[in-house]
Amino acid sequence: MNQTFHILDAPLSGVNLIDASAGTGKTYTLEGLFVRLVMQQGLTVDQILVVTYTRKAVEELKTRIRKKLVQIQEGLTGGKITDPFVEGLLGEPGDLSFYPERAENALLDFDQSAIFTIHGFCQRILHEQAFETGSAFDGEILTDPSHIIKEAASDFWRNKTYGAPGELAFYATRKLGGPHCFARLYGKKHHPDIKIIPEPEIDPILSLEPFRSAYKTLKESWSKNRSSVLECLKSPALNGTIYGAFKAKPESPGITNREIKTGQLAKAMDGFTAFVNVGFPLFDKFELFTESKIQAATVKKQTPPTHDFFSISQNLLDLYNDLLFELDRYLQSLKSEFFAFAGKILSEKKNISNLMDYDDMLVRVRDALCGEKGKDLVKALGLQYKAALLDEFQDTDSIQYEIFSSVFGSPESLLYMIGDPKQAIYGFRGADIFSYMKAVDQADHRFTLNKNWRSDSGLIQAVNIIFSNQTNPFLFSKIPFQQIQPGRLETSEETVTGPAMTLWHLFSDARREKEKSIPVAEASEWIAAAVADEIRRITTEVSNKVLPGDIAVLVRTNRQALIVKRYLSEARIPSVLFDSGNIFETYEAVELRRILWGLAEPGNEKRIKSALATQILGGRGIDFDEETPAWELEERLFKMRHYALIWKNSGFTGMFRRLMAEEGIKQQLMLFSDGERRLTNLLHLAEILHEAEGLELLSPKSLVKWLDEKRNSPWIESEDHLLRLEKDALAVKVVTIHKSKGLEYPVVFCPFAWEGSRISSKSEFQYHDPNFSHAPVFDLGSKNCEAHRIIAQKELLAENIRLYYVALTRAKKKCYLVWGRMKASETSAPAFLFHYDGALDQFENQDIVSDIAGGVFKKTDEELLDDLQTLARKSRGALEVIPMPVIEDAFFESKTETSIDSALRLFKGHIDKTWKITSYSALTSGQDKDTAADRDSSVYNGFYEPEFSPVETKTGFEDQVFSIFNFPKGTGAGIFFHALLEDMDFSLSNPEYRENLVGKKLLEFGFEKEWKPAVSGMVENLLNAPLIADDPGFKLCRLDSYSRINEMEFYYPIEKLTPKILQQAFSKKDSWPGAFLDDFRFSPAHGFMRGFIDMVFSHNGRYYIVDWKSNFLGSTLEDYTSENILRAMTLHQYFVQYHIYAVALNRFLASKLEGYDFEKNFGGVFYLFIRGIDTNRAPGNGVFFHRPDPHTLHLLNAV
Repeated sequence: MNQTFHILDAPLSGVNLIDASAGTGKTYTLEGLFVRLVMQQGLTVDQILVVTYTRKAVEELKTRIRKKLVQIQEGLTGGKITDPFVEGLLGEPGDLSFYPERAENALLDFDQSAIFTIHGFCQRILHEQAFETGSAFDGEILTDPSHIIKEAASDFWRNKTYGAPGELAFYATRKLGGPHCFARLYGKKHHPDIKIIPEPEIDPILSLEPFRSAYKTLKESWSKNRSSVLECLKSPALNGTIYGAFKAKPESPGITNREIKTGQLAKAMDGFTAFVNVGFPLFDKFELFTESKIQAATVKKQTPPTHDFFSISQNLLDLYNDLLFELDRYLQSLKSEFFAFAGKILSEKKNISNLMDYDDMLVRVRDALCGEKGKDLVKALGLQYKAALLDEFQDTDSIQYEIFSSVFGSPESLLYMIGDPKQAIYGFRGADIFSYMKAVDQADHRFTLNKNWRSDSGLIQAVNIIFSNQTNPFLFSKIPFQQIQPGRLETSEETVTGPAMTLWHLFSDARREKEKSIPVAEASEWIAAAVADEIRRITTEVSNKVLPGDIAVLVRTNRQALIVKRYLSEARIPSVLFDSGNIFETYEAVELRRILWGLAEPGNEKRIKSALATQILGGRGIDFDEETPAWELEERLFKMRHYALIWKNSGFTGMFRRLMAEEGIKQQLMLFSDGERRLTNLLHLAEILHEAEGLELLSPKSLVKWLDEKRNSPWIESEDHLLRLEKDALAVKVVTIHKSKGLEYPVVFCPFAWEGSRISSKSEFQYHDPNFSHAPVFDLGSKNCEAHRIIAQKELLAENIRLYYVALTRAKKKCYLVWGRMKASETSAPAFLFHYDGALDQFENQDIVSDIAGGVFKKTDEELLDDLQTLARKSRGALEVIPMPVIEDAFFESKTETSIDSALRLFKGHIDKTWKITSYSALTSGQDKDTAADRDSSVYNGFYEPEFSPVETKTGFEDQVFSIFNFPKGTGAGIFFHALLEDMDFSLSNPEYRENLVGKKLLEFGFEKEWKPAVSGMVENLLNAPLIADDPGFKLCRLDSYSRINEMEFYYPIEKLTPKILQQAFSKKDSWPGAFLDDFRFSPAHGFMRGFIDMVFSHNGRYYIVDWKSNFLGSTLEDYTSENILRAMTLHQYFVQYHIYAVALNRFLASKLEGYDFEKNFGGVFYLFIRGIDTNRAPGNGVFFHRPDPHTLHLLNAV
């Protein structure tokens, strides 16, 4: 049993642990111990080591201890004594004649006091005891290692994916996303000694070759049996729900759903077996070709259709699943391997530059104390510090505890560890509750502060009842809960009317089904509305005397904070997000990124519209709908493109100032109740971006990428990136529970303290191994991960309970809680504290989280509510349990005395759903939607086109070959090449100019500089290759900037466009692509056709269309012959695209050129596959040229 701590007679020797519950005067106790050591033991201020966890806490402790010494000095000279401790210390019997001198010396020498943060203390040891610790004298502190980790992640990614089998490279990209995955994973490593499991074991991918062989067999079978396979799929024996019914849709008369479905499947299989594909991954719905699926989908009493192709498909699917299993295991090993790789790189770079980070400080001191000169170091520190007081000890970790127990663990030393294990909530920072429990076993004495000086008695009683409802409310026996007594008397004038704690429940809420969980999103909105309404009520009722500045709303996530803030704003209640966190995590950072992306890509109308929809710009983008006049939309777009031009020419700051002034952003933001906060954040972000642009010479797109990196970084890299706090004295504070620790408020709302304790089966997690002294372990997917996950979930539940305790103990006078069947809340802290009926096994392998969830699920709403009412009865009026108020949508609007009956007007008109703005991309993808510029899509006939080489057959890694054929594939590469060619002056033959531009663009788009020779060579071939055999001088290098238009946007009206009309337009004999439109399906449309032509240029009086294609067709020039180019044009249906372009250009020229004649003035269409163009093989290689048939254009023009 813990002893009650009495400050005046506590021992001043040995190892002592003080459990200081919330509001019990932890800092007051620490001050008293310091003063006793000075006055009674005669220690000087530099002999008493005081360690706390933040610089702010250091300054607060210094101020309070100094003030206490001043009170002692005043009391000794006859001044008035108001502090009970000072009165008791000076009233003790005995000789006090030396007190005045000791107090005076302590104040005179107070600047030499040894009050540090833990890292400040370790840094001082390393500096002053350099020989004993083996530290360099001129070492510098690395405050943020993130840039080194990111570089290591990029190197690791290149080493492991470049030159790897294409299937592996693609799968790694899809599953992990890129090198940032490894950097983010490393950022979760919160302890330098954490063990990573499993050990990396790179096994060969044995199923890859069988899979490739099976795919080859499938390709051959499909080419021979396509028609017969499709006939089998049209069998009436197959379920119509899965394979399509034998009836037509109204919008597609004459074509049955089965025909449409089989046509889509055929199109998918055509693309999957095309020459540019490698068969990985399988496309969506591939299983519809397999034996197992066909048998399962066969109607009862019918015989399933059979075909060899179905068994071949089944074999491929089985091998595919085997391959995925091996690839997942391989990627898991890569994660394990990266920790060792990154650790080695980080260590090497720190050693080269003589740097150390904060973890290094702790580890070096710990290792020195355990090393050869450890005894000498302990002796030196023992002579320097006679006593140590450790503040916030619950937030320590194993390394810190080793340091202090080594130095101050002897009987002749004095060590006081002061903290509250019930408030240990910083596990995500590396704090280790098990170090506290270890100290419990090793301490000579364990004391408790048992009087709460913060809260009213009613609140103390309610908290006592809630946490006494379970035998071990904090799950671990070494963290007991002892009921706390009020430390102060209160008057009736001080107390808020009503019970001290109100628990709103949702078990009788009419908006939910009985016994059913409420979706979190819905519950969050309902709760936030109720909270805002209650705050409005208590701040307007005269009897309460509560101001908005007296209230705090505690949340778990930033999203919850924004929801609460929105409802408070609607209620006209001033509020502030009280957070000194990362500026890049604010909503303003999200919106500014959207604006900057739009300005960085002014040709992308979607991005511009997204920017206009931000609250920073007034949300006016959302007003641009189908009825918006074209001139109004064009005016806004033109203005945004003007800002983009200013940014490009004058830099970020010039653009930002112009944007702020012309868009009235300051005035717009100040309309919000939290306008000052929003404006502060925005201007803060602008300062940071201005500095980054200047230091790193970033282009617009590079600056946006820089902002993305900061937003995704797990580290706060600079104090300049911390939020600047706004004035909040008169506003409701919306603050996370983590940030609220150590703070207090008269009235507190805890509406979201019901987060679950499940850990996803797909997530990596950390836990403490009970078999190895609770050492920290990071499990990335070991064989025993399920058993380890049970331990980790118990630890997470324990931390959630501690968070709940922190939330409930912030209030001084009134506290509100919310509880109900929210989704996933069955494993939360209140679920355990209020409803758990089972026994709590102290063995770590108990699946307590599942036990709690099972118990909650078994109980009816009435039983759950009865559990709450039982607690309320035990509290004797301190806790009330009532239904959460139901708030109407417009509850903030004033009600008029008279009501008007209203009814919905019935819409009897007809909406033409075929009117739309469509494009080539919309037609070929089967989705009628507005699109941005047509790019080299990574969508392959509706399915993903693998972005890797089909000729790679090795399973090992090879050194990357930086050829144009190996340049990364996909949409990102296409956008890069488009931007490069758009900005390049073809007529400038200076190689240095071209190479510099290539280098700049590679950097801007995030590609390695090693690609520069390959891309520069491609540019030289592209610009100098003859395009037409009859005219050797017809080269792009002959074009000046005045003869070309880049990214030519167009709209033209269409009356009616259907698949049948399109087929008829290409039905003429010499319209070579017509035969390939049989399976071309899209919904009928009329309205406007829209698109972007990569380039239009004039040559000898004729006008030509150019489309840049970065498609990968193979790794040799032979893969880009005219025959292969023609197959790619057919496969991707590019002929539809360029005929649309030709119609647009033909219409434009006819309207602008006097005497325009198609035969005379329309040159033709070039599709330039830039990877395969070579001056030695020109013309022909990599070049597609066609002059559209006038009759076909006439038919399309008439649409």
